[in-house]
Amino acid sequence: MLATDPIPAPVAGALRQTWDRARRRVLPPRCSHGACRSRRLANLWTAKSPLWFRGSWFCSPSCAEPAIHRYLAQLAWAPLPPALPPHRVPLGLLLLSRGDVSESQLQLALDAQRQNQARKIGEWLQLLQFVTEQQVLAALGVQWALPLLASPEAVLPGAARLLPAVLRRELQLVPVRLVEATRELYLATSQRVEHTTLASIEHMLGCRVRPCLVSARVLRSWLSPAHPDNEDLAQHFVRPAPLSEIVRIISSYAARLRCEDVRIARCGPYLWVRLGGDQEPAHLLFRPAESSVASLPQATAV
Repeated sequence: MLATDPIPAPVAGALRQTWDRARRRVLPPRCSHGACRSRRLANLWTAKSPLWFRGSWFCSPSCAEPAIHRYLAQLAWAPLPPALPPHRVPLGLLLLSRGDVSESQLQLALDAQRQNQARKIGEWLQLLQFVTEQQVLAALGVQWALPLLASPEAVLPGAARLLPAVLRRELQLVPVRLVEATRELYLATSQRVEHTTLASIEHMLGCRVRPCLVSARVLRSWLSPAHPDNEDLAQHFVRPAPLSEIVRIISSYAARLRCEDVRIARCGPYLWVRLGGDQEPAHLLFRPAESSVASLPQATAV
């Protein structure tokens, strides 16, 4: 690369992050915790890193604990998204209108589904060999206004690890490609996706999410425990915990990892915490205890 060549965007971004981190060490930002008694320049000798949480700087994880607790209370009280309403045009009628099946074939598939409702109509039509997997996917793409993943074999290795494996299985979503230049993340799914879930993922990963369709067969293979990307590195706290305990655990991990950025979102039944810094981000997953949520004052849903 010649001296006159422009610096590639990823390199420029990494250099900017390194410079910003060094500048915050030399002159730490003012702590947003009103009761904080630490001096700004004292962090130079204690090797503390200032911590960013929801638009505010804190001199340490302990100073951020009240703000984290308040936000967790809001998330815990926020109702789960309602079930997605059914489409006005069912998949069977859409396939019929596209000329993929005949009326008699659709009726046979509907009869089979009435006897065994564990399978969807698209699966029954494939089992009866009336349509192909690609025909069902194309119809679902029209029904849900989602593009098809052009080449499931061309996914980037390790991309799935951007989302903890527990959440991948819970949400039936698999990250397949992250375009660094535009910060666009492509998420593969075989079902409709709730928009608040996509917004949570965008907030946590700092990118724009682009859902795309793959077959249920392909998605099951990616979510299989035998898949190499399904070794979950996230800390999953199975036992429901009160919010005060969740805050203590977050603060402890943030201090130990010298975390510089804390992000929290509600994804399904889980509280997802992402701790970022100069190393690989750490992920924590919690289920809030019902007793701790019931004891909280009503908060505005977020």
